[in-house]
Amino acid sequence: MKRTTEKLPMYISCRVVLSDEQRQTLKQAYRSQMDDLSPQPARIGGSTVTTQTIVRHPLERELPGILLTDLLSTRESLPLDTVIRLQRAFGVEVITPKDVLKQSESYVEYMFRNVQEA
Repeated sequence: MKRTTEKLPMYISCRVVLSDEQRQTLKQAYRSQMDDLSPQPARIGGSTVTTQTIVRHPLERELPGILLTDLLSTRESLPLDTVIRLQRAFGVEVITPKDVLKQSESYVEYMFRNVQEA
């Protein structure tokens, strides 16, 4: 897919207020991926050898784990592009393009409400 370098004639900023369920979905997906990345304890005969390994999610190169936890636990809203990046990294979808379009239409109707009434 070839990307165009044309600039859009208008920029629209968007922040998303995630529900508790959406936040939980993202957190669970993150934890699940971290579990998958973590090595299992080695077994030798009847004993278990416990090791400690620092495991980093690939997303942590851009977004350290503590910042990720802060975003998902304490922020009232997140930029839409951040939510999309998290969704892609974790393989889940909590916000769909349809959701964004619906809210965008509602926002435009709200912003232009006085123009339509006049």
